[in-house]
Amino acid sequence: MLITNQTDMKTFLTVFFAIFCSFTIFAQSTSMYIPGNYLEAIEKGTRSNNGVPGQNYWINHADYSIDVRVEPETGMIIGSADIVYFNDSPDTLNTIVLRLYQNI
Repeated sequence: MLITNQTDMKTFLTVFFAIFCSFTIFAQSTSMYIPGNYLEAIEKGTRSNNGVPGQNYWINHADYSIDVRVEPETGMIIGSADIVYFNDSPDTLNTIVLRLYQNI
């Protein structure tokens, strides 16, 4: 092929560029890497392919009521709490750890 003028050169470069780009676009892999723990969650049904919670997804939660009285003269804090914990997981909880931190 003999290129004799600028129009022929522009046409040649346009066609060459289009062919080159099509090779690089179609040569890319269509599958993405998915971490093993995410695949495991998909298999268990706790996560779906698009990332939203799956049909077996669960969240534990608690309802609580706290009654507290502060006595500045003695520096005492006196109180009680009622906590109802909801275990929506398929596992049995043998131990529940409750930590109370002073709010400074």
